[in-house]
Amino acid sequence: MKKVLGALLVVIMLFSFSACGDSKDEEKSGTDEKKVEKEAKDSKDGLKYGFYETEIPKGYKEKDENSYKDTYWIDESQSPKRKIQILASSFNKTAEEEAASSLDYDDRKTAGEDVEFAGYTWKVVNFKWDDDLPSATYYADINGRCVEVNMFCLTAEEDAGKTFMENLKFVDGDLKEKMHELNKIK
Repeated sequence: MKKVLGALLVVIMLFSFSACGDSKDEEKSGTDEKKVEKEAKDSKDGLKYGFYETEIPKGYKEKDENSYKDTYWIDESQSPKRKIQILASSFNKTAEEEAASSLDYDDRKTAGEDVEFAGYTWKVVNFKWDDDLPSATYYADINGRCVEVNMFCLTAEEDAGKTFMENLKFVDGDLKEKMHELNKIK
């Protein structure tokens, strides 16, 4: 009787261990499937950063706290840090209205000449940041939304800023819809 109970206990333990092994494999498989699904959603439009993609300037790294509606790129090797932020406005304002609003809000800002990058006309608002360094905000109407690019301690006239702006590509269709879709994924 003791031998039968011992053998039965061994069989139960073997099944328990094998069941745990299968569970881990299924868990790993499920994680892999979720990863593949997320990558497919991320690349659905062929755009790396949600509603846009661009060439990231040398030395710039993506900030950890990025959200579905904006991203920061930071070059921490320089002092003060150079930062680029891009976002699509959630308001129904045009680039011209956003630029005017920015100028009205802060009298230290000045209007610059419109510039052309990546096939879009950008309204320019200049300002000083951290140790009075030249900085700028660029506004353009893109697919039903005003897109805003803020450059802190640099401008699009500098190599890093120019690289970022000249290589911008945006999602087809309404950016607001894409932002809502990305918000649901996060």
